[in-house]
Amino acid sequence: MSREYIQVLYNDPAPVNFIDIYETYNPGAVDTVYIKNPVTGLFEVVYTGNASPQLPQSGKLHISFPVTTFNVAEIRIAINSPAVPGWNEIDAVGIGIEQTYLWSTGATTASITAVTGGIYSVSVSNGFCESVSVPVEVTELPAPLLWHVDADGDAYGSTAMDSLSCSQPLGYVLNTTDCNDAASSIYPGANEICYNGVDENCNGLTDENCNGTLNLTLLLEGYYNGTGGMVPTLLHAGVGFNSNECDTVHVELRDGIFATTKLAEEKWY
Repeated sequence: MSREYIQVLYNDPAPVNFIDIYETYNPGAVDTVYIKNPVTGLFEVVYTGNASPQLPQSGKLHISFPVTTFNVAEIRIAINSPAVPGWNEIDAVGIGIEQTYLWSTGATTASITAVTGGIYSVSVSNGFCESVSVPVEVTELPAPLLWHVDADGDAYGSTAMDSLSCSQPLGYVLNTTDCNDAASSIYPGANEICYNGVDENCNGLTDENCNGTLNLTLLLEGYYNGTGGMVPTLLHAGVGFNSNECDTVHVELRDGIFATTKLAEEKWY
């Protein structure tokens, strides 16, 4: 066996930039492909390769090259038959102009998948003319977040109920730091009310920083009798009938509003 070649003629000469060779049996024997330049009358090489046996299945040898400056009506396919034992079969040969693609991302495939938001465009060329698409803006949707119910509306949530959503649902927040989601006055950072036994600021403590001195200022009102003395207000108001009867001021400090334990007590007569 010796080297062989196939020469193919086409009725409608035109510039080309690809050749497709369909090898249907014992592929791999093609090692050189030429196109004929009608101006010089010479065959010009557009493909070279090493002939070798391939998997026993049909395939297409696709050859790309720059667009010719002349019309192509004839090609030659050189076959190294000794390199691939057996019968070498080629069923079809196609030539033509194929488009090339250049995306704004740098990709050169006919299509792309946009995986991030941005502005995309593509330039398509066939070697003679080029067309650029209108830019298309792709908006990337945010990933869904886990929101937590805020039952008392104080901007602090709990783990009682959750919702997975890309946007904030009504009545939900992103945190779970409320220690009492049924009271809007109780949340992290709230003012602590002393001696009520409630943890308003959710720090695990009650009535912290409430120790200290309680300063009271009392204004006692009496009736001046005009002789340098004061008449008790009970007598002046007609409540008491004894001129020696005195008003009593009684102050108690208790541990909590309803607590029965007195922390301090003072009476004035």
